[in-house]
Amino acid sequence: MIMKHFIRLITIFTAVFSISNIAEAKSGELQAECAAYWQGTWQMSAEGRPVRLFTLGEDRSGNEMTGRYSGYGNAVSTFEEAELTEKVVSYPLSKVHCNGNQIIMEYVLPDGETNSFTARYIDSDEGWLALNDLPPEYTSPKYRFRRIADNDPVTLQPVKPQRLAHDIWGVDTISSNQETARIFEEDQAIRNELSTRIEDKIASDEEFFKRWESGDAERLARTKQLLENGELKAGVDYYRAAFIFQHGNTPEDYLRAHHLAVIAVSLGYKQALWISAATLDRYLLNIGKKQIYGTQYRSVNDVNEQIEFDQAVVSDAERKMLSVPVLDDQ
Repeated sequence: MIMKHFIRLITIFTAVFSISNIAEAKSGELQAECAAYWQGTWQMSAEGRPVRLFTLGEDRSGNEMTGRYSGYGNAVSTFEEAELTEKVVSYPLSKVHCNGNQIIMEYVLPDGETNSFTARYIDSDEGWLALNDLPPEYTSPKYRFRRIADNDPVTLQPVKPQRLAHDIWGVDTISSNQETARIFEEDQAIRNELSTRIEDKIASDEEFFKRWESGDAERLARTKQLLENGELKAGVDYYRAAFIFQHGNTPEDYLRAHHLAVIAVSLGYKQALWISAATLDRYLLNIGKKQIYGTQYRSVNDVNEQIEFDQAVVSDAERKMLSVPVLDDQ
C-alpha cells in the first residue's frame, strides 16, 4: 500500500514538473515571438516627414530588449496643447519589456523624470503608441507609427506643430478656446468673492447680487453663441461651458450643462466627471425629482445642508466612477 502511494506521488510530481516545463517553454516561445515582432526601427511622421524614431535591438534576457528613442521633444503648456520643439533629442531606452503583442518602453530625461510608453503591435508594418503615467483626468492619444527598413537612412525633419496631432494622432490639433477660459474665470471669481464675504462676515449688498445675476446672464448668453458658432473644440472648453450652464436658471440650462459635461468626458477630459453628475442632480431637482448622487446642497441658517436624494439608484462603485464621494463620506 505504501509503495502504491509512493508511485502515485512520483506520478503526480512528474506530471506537475512536465506541465511546468511546458508552460516555461511556451512562455519562452511567446517572449521570443514578441521580440521578433518588435526588432527593428519604427517611425512616426507628420506632414510626411519623420519626427520620431524607436530603434529596438535584439532580445537581451528573455523578455527584455535594448533600444533607443530619437525625436523632437514636446513643449507642453497644457496636456491639450502639446507642441513639438525644434530640438532633436535622443535617449537610450532604460526599459523595453516585451509582453505578447505589446511592449512597455521607458527612457530617462536629463532632469531624472521618466517617460513611459505602451506600444501595441497591429501588423507587420503598423502599430500604435500611448503615453503612460498621465494624471487620471487625461487620456493619452494613440500615436500611429510604422516599421521602416533597417537599412533605410532616416534624418528627422522639422514640422509645423499644428500638424502633429493631425498626422500622428489622426485628429486635428485642438487648442482650448481662450474666451471660454476667460468666461469661466469670471464665473468662478464672483463665487469666490461670495465665499470670502461669508468667511470675513461681510454683508453682501444688493449691488453685489445684481452684479452676480447680470454677470451670470451675460456669460450664459455668450457661451450659447460660442456653442452655436462651433467655437468650442477641446474637452476643457466643454467642461467650462458645463459650469456656465450649471449656473443658469432653468431645467433646460441644467440639462444642457449635463450634456456638455458628457461631451467633455468623451473628449478625454476626466476632470468633467464630477460636474457630469452634479448637473444631472440639479436637473432632477428642478423637475421635481430627487437627486441620485447627492452633490446638491442648500444653505440653511448659514449651514450647508445636503438636499434629500434617492440613495438606491446608483451604487458607491458607480459614484466613485464619477468622482462623487461614497455614501459614508457624504
